[in-house]
Amino acid sequence: WRRMLQRADGSASLLAHDGLELGRKDVSKKTAHVSRVQAIVRRQPTGEVVVEAHGSNITGVRASAEAAWTWLRKGEHSMALGAGGQVALDKALPADAIFTLASPPPPSAPCPAPTARPTAQSSSMLGRARSRARSHGHSQG
Repeated sequence: WRRMLQRADGSASLLAHDGLELGRKDVSKKTAHVSRVQAIVRRQPTGEVVVEAHGSNITGVRASAEAAWTWLRKGEHSMALGAGGQVALDKALPADAIFTLASPPPPSAPCPAPTARPTAQSSSMLGRARSRARSHGHSQG
């Protein structure tokens, strides 16, 4: 299970681990209505997350960017959110206070190892090995 919370303004991505605290440290200074710990992300066995509101101001959640916001008061829990679900730390909805739940990109494929090209030395050694094999009655292909 791995999910990322990506800030709507594109400037931050956080690994959404169980117990992740979202708050003032995650938004710009101009967002005055965000508590030090505004919300806590709780991981569910299904891979979805539930958001617990902890701030003195309300915290928004919605299932997708097209859905209506549900506003949670301190101590309330959200419905389970899957990929595309959003969390707003400020009701004014500045882009730096909205996080979208996403699956992380798959790990990049490792670069293939370069194929070894025969060098002059290795070609020379191969030629000598073939010569010795022929002189001892062995054939090599």
